[in-house]
Amino acid sequence: MMELIKMWPTVLIHRWGLTIAAGFGFLLVGVAVWMATQDRIMLLLSGTVFLLSLGRAALLFRCFVLGNYTVLEGVCVQITPLPLQKCRKVRLLGADEEELSLCIGRQYTMQVGERYRFYLQRQSGVSLPGTWLAAAFSTGNLLGVERVEDNSG
Repeated sequence: MMELIKMWPTVLIHRWGLTIAAGFGFLLVGVAVWMATQDRIMLLLSGTVFLLSLGRAALLFRCFVLGNYTVLEGVCVQITPLPLQKCRKVRLLGADEEELSLCIGRQYTMQVGERYRFYLQRQSGVSLPGTWLAAAFSTGNLLGVERVEDNSG
């Protein structure tokens, strides 16, 4: 089991671990509030969020074990802020000189000229050609982003 997890990219391990940690955090807060105030509703709500977090972690684990994710890699050539939205439009130039435009959340810090790797959860079902990438970003299937270190030189 540990050998399997060690084969995953670091970004995916962090995503999985933080999902589990967030669930335990909600549970601990709920138990602390229940012990202080005997508020059963808070305990029930935090327990529900804990169980949902464990369910999400199980789904992520299944996705990672089955390799049900896509990796996109490219050099960032342009970052355009989108007004009144929580994302930025990022243009990447792939290894085969293919240009991709992605909407990335503002929580990811990116710089022009740097190489990045994006991990996207694959969609089930039939997708139209050319629209799977937009659908993946619009439905929250971005699993993680990592900066790729240049080992040449």
